Formats: sequence, C-alpha cells, structure tokens
Amino acid sequence: LKPDAFDPHFSLVNIYVQKQDFENAADEAKICLTMKPKHRDMHLIHGNLLRNLASGKGKSPEEQKKLLDEAVNSLAEAEKLGAKKGMIH
Repeated sequence: LKPDAFDPHFSLVNIYVQKQDFENAADEAKICLTMKPKHRDMHLIHGNLLRNLASGKGKSPEEQKKLLDEAVNSLAEAEKLGAKKGMIH
C-alpha cells in the first residue's frame, strides 16, 4: 500500500473490524487520521475501537488508561467536527 493512500487504509479498517481484529483496525484508523485529521467518521471509528480495546482482556491498568484517554480525545474531536451525539456510544 502507498502510505499516503487513504482509501485502501480505510478499507483495511473495515476488513479488520469484520475479522474482529480490533488492534490492527485501530492502527489503520490512526494512519487514516494522519492523512485526514478532520475526518469525523474516522475519529468516531477510532475512538470506539480504542474503547473496545481498553475493555479487552490482558490489558494492564496503564494500557487501559492510555487507550481510554486516546479514545476520549478521538471521540471529542469527532463531536467537535460535527458528529451527532447519538453516533458516539
């Protein structure tokens, strides 16, 4: 993949989510956000993926806090960019 090609990375987010590989999905979402930092929907996706990862098994309290802090930031950015309140779960 070209590192600066948004659409293939966006597709990978969806593929990883379908496979329930949330760690890789979150990584791809972060790549997408470096390319399009004002992409509201990607902030929603990224925030929700991080929140789900934080609640997963095997995470230390420090890892959980880091993931949740990043999730809150991404979801707050989505809201700032105009996400509807009902879309942020």
